[in-house]
Amino acid sequence: MGAENEQGAVDAGPEAVTGREDGAAARPAPFRLCSLVEGVLLGGARHIGALQVRPIAGVTLASAPAGELNEHLGLLQWPTRIPMEGDVSRHPAVVAVSTRTEVTPEQALAAHLADLDATLTAVAGLRGGNPSMQLTVIEREEGDAWRPLGVIDHRVGHGGNLLTGFLAGDDAALLERYASAARKPAVALWLTLAREAAREPTSEGKLFRYAQLLEILATAGDVADQPLDDEGAPLAWRSGSTKGVAGSVQRRILDLIRSAARQRQVTLASLLPPGVDDVWFTVRCIVAVRDAVAHHGGFELSSTAQQRHPWFPDVQALLQVVEGAETLLDPRDHLAMTARELTRLVLACRVDEALQS
Repeated sequence: MGAENEQGAVDAGPEAVTGREDGAAARPAPFRLCSLVEGVLLGGARHIGALQVRPIAGVTLASAPAGELNEHLGLLQWPTRIPMEGDVSRHPAVVAVSTRTEVTPEQALAAHLADLDATLTAVAGLRGGNPSMQLTVIEREEGDAWRPLGVIDHRVGHGGNLLTGFLAGDDAALLERYASAARKPAVALWLTLAREAAREPTSEGKLFRYAQLLEILATAGDVADQPLDDEGAPLAWRSGSTKGVAGSVQRRILDLIRSAARQRQVTLASLLPPGVDDVWFTVRCIVAVRDAVAHHGGFELSSTAQQRHPWFPDVQALLQVVEGAETLLDPRDHLAMTARELTRLVLACRVDEALQS
């Protein structure tokens, strides 16, 4: 019998592959899947490829936060209560249903989610909004009935700092400083972009956003007269050429990071991915992944099209170095964490400057 594992995925029993309990070959039993998506407003049911997408009214997605707040207001002994039914229209939702004939539940789920992801991307591009997958239910036909196989929870938990206290940024005075600085339009924009980067579900998505923000911040800053690497030699690309380095985005970001590190007395090597000790190389990799995402949808080691780009060898080398450090995370996960910390470092300096101006 299939069951849902601890990660929310679906475990298939041997009968899921063959369609029969005895393991004999048979036509794969069909699967049906239903996903709940928040943040999509449609005027009626739509058939989009293999999906049937239907708007739903009176969804409880909106009432859950309202109910939580009402409960807290009761604890505070405040008289105000939020009408549960009045919040629904601000949180439109749809269900997306499909029937699949793949061999295993995992394959059926992957096909369903691939179609749904493409549909949500199209909806977001055409109608705006921020569609967010919440839950998916999968069932398999057995005779004249359908058997539940599992529920997949797509909701993202807290992706920020799990620590509290002063060192983790959970300090009243520090929060007040940032809140004060955020009243300035430029700082508000930077902090909003950082928030959007943190919300990205993938490391490559985060890298794209953080690189974008670092470039914006670097454009407003000054650059050093002579671009030098950590050893004092002129900055150069991986090929050894120095052509175009002086006016490059990568060089501006490097200068920005170095200046912030001096102001905050931070050792940049402590923020780099495992096995990496070169800040200039790291900056080039961050921008390289940004370019790979922008032009190819992501970095792919086996892509001949990407191998022709001058930035490809940098990311290829990063993958080898970090994997050689015997870490459990993907090298791009580490690079995204580095980009996040470098961005936080720069933003701290920008907040200081904004409060002094």
